Amino acid sequence: MGSCLSGTGNGQMKTLTNVVLTEKLDTQGGGHGRIIKCTVDGEPGIAKPLDHIEKDAYLAISRTPLASSIPKLFGSFVSEGTEYVVIEDLTFGFKSPSVADFKVGTRTWDPDATDEKKNGLIEKQKGSTTDSLGVRIIDLKIKKNGEVTKQVKKADGLKLSQDDYRQQLKDFVPEKLKSGYNSQVKDIKCQFEKTLKKFPGFRIYASSLLVLYDGDSPTSIRTKIIDLAHCHLDINTEYGVSNSDKEYDDGVIKGLENLIIP
Repeated sequence: MGSCLSGTGNGQMKTLTNVVLTEKLDTQGGGHGRIIKCTVDGEPGIAKPLDHIEKDAYLAISRTPLASSIPKLFGSFVSEGTEYVVIEDLTFGFKSPSVADFKVGTRTWDPDATDEKKNGLIEKQKGSTTDSLGVRIIDLKIKKNGEVTKQVKKADGLKLSQDDYRQQLKDFVPEKLKSGYNSQVKDIKCQFEKTLKKFPGFRIYASSLLVLYDGDSPTSIRTKIIDLAHCHLDINTEYGVSNSDKEYDDGVIKGLENLIIP
């Protein structure tokens, strides 16, 4: 698999020494139970097993216009033989974190994915809003008083019609936060377009937009791009394919457009 740092020089991730692991993160979106809350010199963060491609992606994206659209990166550390990357805890300060994980883009496989992997993903997303809208719900939870009051699971997200998806999105974002939410999504779309202008071969496959607010006190909303393991700064350099080849379009801009609430 190609590295997102191809052609950008040797980036180095800070090695952390003062990390204290605390507990598994209750609200993980599509994190599959692997994410652990921690502190870094007393500052709240989350640790997830390090994917070296994702490590390269964080370092590369930090030098693009998209830098403000991904979680803050603290660095990496090793615990009991496992290497972790530590990023900011986007749920910090929320008593009842309401979180939605939206997989963004129409293509969810890497250019070097095996035919079996590629065909499996094509079949999986066939007829879903990934194909039609460039986005689908991976996990959505609304919480109040610490309890989940509504949830849309991954399997449910695959079955949603376009209208149902739009209704779930609208229902998730409180009305008083809609304007701020839309502004953030539009800003991420703008930064993605600026990155494409600077790096025409830039692609992110199978990433997500994570959206969070406090269900007990919905006064602000946070949106960040996560899951960067399939990021490529230049598919032309890495795979010898044309940047204009539609087959390799990630469809992220289309997905972001369909994350804006009318």
